[in-house]
Amino acid sequence: MVDSGMDWDSVIEHYPETEQEAIMSAMGSFFGKALEKHIYYKEGDKGYLIRGETGNPTFYLDRHGMLEVWEQPQTGWKGKYAIGSDVGEGLGQDSSVAYVIDRTEGRLVARMRTNRVDAHQWGDHLNDLSQFYGGALVCCERNGSGITTIKRLEELNAPQYVRISAGKTAGMIQREFGWATTQSSKYELCGDLKAWLTNTPESVPCGVLADECSTFIRNETGRLGAENGKNDDCVIAAALTIQADKFMQEAKAESGVTQEMGAMTIEYIAQQDLSEALKAAQMDENAWDW
Repeated sequence: MVDSGMDWDSVIEHYPETEQEAIMSAMGSFFGKALEKHIYYKEGDKGYLIRGETGNPTFYLDRHGMLEVWEQPQTGWKGKYAIGSDVGEGLGQDSSVAYVIDRTEGRLVARMRTNRVDAHQWGDHLNDLSQFYGGALVCCERNGSGITTIKRLEELNAPQYVRISAGKTAGMIQREFGWATTQSSKYELCGDLKAWLTNTPESVPCGVLADECSTFIRNETGRLGAENGKNDDCVIAAALTIQADKFMQEAKAESGVTQEMGAMTIEYIAQQDLSEALKAAQMDENAWDW
């Protein structure tokens, strides 16, 4: 049936062979067979990025941290990393999420996630994450709270994804930071993530992402989104990460520079020292719990 023009998702929809496939078909599951290999998750190092005396972001290990690192930054590259981010309001409900992708390896290497940081502060944290990963380009959703984050990133001169379109006046070009999500653009956004999930040779390390993808559906009206009672913050953030990757030129090793893993400093600090470190950075310890 696949040879006759039907893709795997269409086969599952019309001829489900297992209970899981029947449920996915009935629910209008969007990612379908693309999730088949994504069952092997990893626990990374959790902690915070705090600017120390040098002014550069430093990674402090702490099990309550909102940043989870699966692979440390590698130096000696230009354009090796990209970031995508969905933005919440920081009111303890929807989460703000960002993923970092290693563009040369095609792997997600870090995730930042919290529901207790407002959109303006989230811009600060995204800027720190970008600098920690070598000036990674940031593609932020340009909807709702995301507009506040994008404006903050502009103030910080962070490298951002930009969309170019024709202006209202003939011959004029309009430049807009971030990705404006509509139902039509969401199909493009999530379609590219689906293709990446299908083609990447390894399982994503993030179990939360895989879980949200499994409950991300196309409903009876054709709208894409999470099932009732479920979330899709990680789905949108991962999809925006793929757009950031596609937007950039090919990553290049810097001539005369040795490529090294784990070149960024990791500070192991005792729990009793954490409050002092956060206080010095003018941060609220409670904002990091998720």
